[in-house]
Amino acid sequence: MNLFLKTNEGKNIIWLDYCGYHLCDRQSDLTWYQEYFIVKGRSKLYEEMNKVKK
Repeated sequence: MNLFLKTNEGKNIIWLDYCGYHLCDRQSDLTWYQEYFIVKGRSKLYEEMNKVKK
């Protein structure tokens, strides 16, 4: 899971979800694995977005 989130494909899925292109229409349609992936990915995305670069 964490390894996939580090790949370009994993990051692109999370960015698409962030931009409004969700995996499915309703959150309840996600499997537990997909929901975990999205939640974990969002936290990593927000962490990267809030980093201060020197």
